Amino acid sequence: MARGGIRLSNFITETETYEPVRLREDEFESLLATMFGKYAVGWHWFDCKPLLDSEYGRVRPDAILLHETARRWWVVEVELASHPESHFDTQFRQLAAARYGAAVVEAVKAPIPADLLAHALKLAEDLPPELLCVADAATANLTRSCRTHGFRLATMTPARSKNGGYGLAVDTFPDELISSDRRTEYPLVLQDDLWGGRLFAQLPRNFPNKQRVRLRHRGLVHDIRIFAMATSRRALLPPDVDVKARQYPMLVSVDPVNDLFELEMRSTK
Repeated sequence: MARGGIRLSNFITETETYEPVRLREDEFESLLATMFGKYAVGWHWFDCKPLLDSEYGRVRPDAILLHETARRWWVVEVELASHPESHFDTQFRQLAAARYGAAVVEAVKAPIPADLLAHALKLAEDLPPELLCVADAATANLTRSCRTHGFRLATMTPARSKNGGYGLAVDTFPDELISSDRRTEYPLVLQDDLWGGRLFAQLPRNFPNKQRVRLRHRGLVHDIRIFAMATSRRALLPPDVDVKARQYPMLVSVDPVNDLFELEMRSTK
């Protein structure tokens, strides 16, 4: 079966055979609500659709993710690869610029465990959410739009067994949601403005709250200042950085204790 330009295969377990299946978005959301935490251990998925204001119009997220430690939270947008780019790009832009706070947690439909609720309310007031898109497949347009608006992308393809059970085939998934031991990656979004011929790059929301970091590029370590803007944070990249066509910059955490990051160039493919 082909979906969004990607060919998907059947997969088998010891007891059953699964085939990819097309679901409506609401059906996909229901499946994610049931199964997401089985893969991303420690994370709780809550259906949450408050109407939020942004400079680009009002928007509703699909869900929020809260970690059992109440140290991080994510706003989730569920998408189908078959949706047109205009549909998800507008929602990503609005959600990235939306005003969040404790009211988002209060809008959760299912009860939040009491020991988590108080911490989650404070977390939502003190820290902006990270942004996640969960899609049934990845397309070039969806991947590009996620990167442009600061969303991490998880692709989880629904599948149904011969016996009627459902599963999810996981293709891509943010490291931050499954392991704290791996090197964390932070995709950067280049900005149009320059400072003395040097590039500005917007940092993702989950980037550590730092005023300065050390950035290693081509064997040299640079002291980099972080600028806090009205709705985002930006870094002034070293003068020798050259981003070619079909590339984008990625910061990779090398030594969190000493705030050291490696600047790598990745291909957009």
